[in-house]
Parts: sequence; structure tokens; C-alpha cells
Amino acid sequence: MNERFQRISHKGKIVSYFDYRGLSSLNEAEFIKTIEAATEYFFKWGNNQVTLVDLREAYTNSNIINVWREAAKKSAPMISKSAILGISGAKAILVRGVNLFTKLDIRPFDTKEAALDWLVE
Repeated sequence: MNERFQRISHKGKIVSYFDYRGLSSLNEAEFIKTIEAATEYFFKWGNNQVTLVDLREAYTNSNIINVWREAAKKSAPMISKSAILGISGAKAILVRGVNLFTKLDIRPFDTKEAALDWLVE
């Protein structure tokens, strides 16, 4: 199992956690490969997932955003609730775009604990 993709327990419920921290568009191929691997793990875990995507200190470009958007669209029917870390300011436009494209309601949070609490409520 890749350490970047985990099923974590929070208050007795399981959350699918995808950790992209520190990835950068300076190594676009690695970032895209990580998104593709995450998508494979995601589909192995089944339906009705609650997901937490961690983009703190991750730097993207338009190619990475497009790959992530496509992966989110494929995954959307299997997601019951989703949160994201590391999104503020101008990056919030990315989340709004993905929400429109996928029909998800991905919520941005500042802390992992706040995101996990919201996901399991």
C-alpha cells in the first residue's frame, strides 16, 4: 500500500485519506502518477466513501488540475462526503471548479481535525 493513501478511523468511522502534501508541478510526472495511483486505490475501497484530500504545501499547474478533475469526476459517484485541506485564497477557485464539474460538495478546511470531524458528523 502507498503511504499517501490510507483508510483512517476517526470517531469510529472510516475516512479515505489522500495525502498530496509536498508534491509540486516542478515534478509534474510524479504528481500525476500519484493522482493515478490514488484513483486505483480509491476504486478498490468501494462505494459511499468519505474522503479527505490533503493538498497542503502542494503546488499544481493546469495539467495537474485537469488530471485531478478527471479523476474526481470518475470517483464522484462513489463519494458520499468530501473535504480538502490546503485550499485558500485563489486556490479556492480550483475547488469551486471541481465541485461544478463533478457535482460534489467538497468543503475546504484549515485543519485535518476539523475536516475529519465534519466528515464523520
